[in-house]
Amino acid sequence: MAAISQNIKRWFRFGCTNDIQDYSSGRNLFDKPAGVRPLVIGGHVNHAFIIEDNVYEIYPLYTKTYKLSDIKTKADPPSPQMLTILIEEMSHFYMDSIKESHRQ
Repeated sequence: MAAISQNIKRWFRFGCTNDIQDYSSGRNLFDKPAGVRPLVIGGHVNHAFIIEDNVYEIYPLYTKTYKLSDIKTKADPPSPQMLTILIEEMSHFYMDSIKESHRQ
């Protein structure tokens, strides 16, 4: 999203002055990642994390883990460092909504 937004702003000059991190993960999709980067996917009921070939589906009462290449194979547990990155990625998008819900 960040790459598309950057390019749209550059091409069409919409005049958006917000920092890209206000509405995306703040990374250009066309830039080569500097290491393993998890993909965080969120919905109304569940979340999923994809880290390399490992998939972790998080539901309210259970977690389903498997390999992206073979759904019948269990995913490897994520490293503590990767869990820290996941928490940072998730909190980036949910902090504003958490703060807003506490104001009401």
